[in-house]
Amino acid sequence: MTRGDLLPNDDRMNQMRKSLEISAADKHKYTCSVTHLGNKWDTDLGSHSLWVLITHIEGETPFPAFSGIFMLDDIIVGYYNSETMIYVVRGNTTSEDDVVDPDHLDIISENVLVHIKTRSKYLRSDNHTESKFIFQIMSHCEQGDNEKPGQMITKTAFRGSAVDELRFFNGTFTYQSSSNYTAMEIKPYLELSMWHLKILYYPACIKMMKNYLTKRGTQVNRIVKPRVRLIQKTSSDYGGFCVSCLATGFYPRHINLTLFRDGQPVAEHEITGGDLLPSGDGTYQMRKSLEISAADKHKYTCSATHLSLDNKLDVTLEFDPGEPFILVIPSVLIILALVLLFGTGVGIYKCRKRQAGLDVYQTLVVCELLDLDKPGKMLIKDAVGGSTTDELFYFNNTFTYTVSANITQEVLKPHRKNSSWKLQRRLTQFACQLSGII
Repeated sequence: MTRGDLLPNDDRMNQMRKSLEISAADKHKYTCSVTHLGNKWDTDLGSHSLWVLITHIEGETPFPAFSGIFMLDDIIVGYYNSETMIYVVRGNTTSEDDVVDPDHLDIISENVLVHIKTRSKYLRSDNHTESKFIFQIMSHCEQGDNEKPGQMITKTAFRGSAVDELRFFNGTFTYQSSSNYTAMEIKPYLELSMWHLKILYYPACIKMMKNYLTKRGTQVNRIVKPRVRLIQKTSSDYGGFCVSCLATGFYPRHINLTLFRDGQPVAEHEITGGDLLPSGDGTYQMRKSLEISAADKHKYTCSATHLSLDNKLDVTLEFDPGEPFILVIPSVLIILALVLLFGTGVGIYKCRKRQAGLDVYQTLVVCELLDLDKPGKMLIKDAVGGSTTDELFYFNNTFTYTVSANITQEVLKPHRKNSSWKLQRRLTQFACQLSGII
């Protein structure tokens, strides 16, 4: 067993990790068990969950009064609302009529809606003046990798604040409330909620999850390796550099990303970022950044641990004062096209007489990052009304400027000087920032 140290998060909470190296042929079943303040949770490797987020809006809005979003693990699989009364499949082109029982869904939605209206009226104050009320329920059930049903948790919120939480596991209920109501006042609601959860909601949730795992098991069980990079770029705010540890394109979502300085983890309070963000292709990304001075000579390493990796992946950034920046990425050509539509001419084009109608101003920016991580050429082209007006080319500290517009040298000279100075000052930072995005 490795690690096990209690480490602080930057949100005043704590974290702990314990790791074990196993062989590829290992057939044992592993379970992670956590006990905190007398409560115990067991999580199997490969466990799954089905989530539903229900929203009820009372009052005039352009949205459906009642709607629900269904998720298998972290993938949205379906949507339902009170206007269409139809379950709509998300993220799959094949039929899923055998996954969701329409009759069962209608019965559950009707019960939930009655429950929400009753509770919303109960929680609403007598002297309320608001014209709209939002009541939400977030519920999920779990299943272990041995296909054994796990717990079900239901949380409710009213007007943006948590109201209570009902947990059901192994035939036992656990209830927590943050409302200012006595046990006698809550008892009728709680008894009915427990009956609905045990007899209706829990069996339906487990059945629906099993059906979805049969249908979409490949989708939620896929494993995609992260692309890990350690990027150093100039920081205009601090006059030094920004070192970023970036992992992109990984699945599942759980990842441990650590930034090391000379072999020691950088303190969390020095790091910015660290949020898990979704990508547009169903994978995830995470970035952790650190501001350092221009005189910093420490060795920085980005370390990633993920289910897809056999071992910890380390990416190292060596500081070299002879280079404006060093990127641990392959050669890449970066092209940025910025199109500003329906804008009036800017800069020297303000001197031109505006024609009737709308002007279209366009700028094309191209910069290169060559092999050995060295900046290449940069090209900026401007156009007004669909015709090229000028072109600024920069390479090896040399500028080349051509113009096709009818502009005098007196007007052109300060514009050329200003553009060249700005381009030279920000070229390295600009290319580096773009490389961090792509």
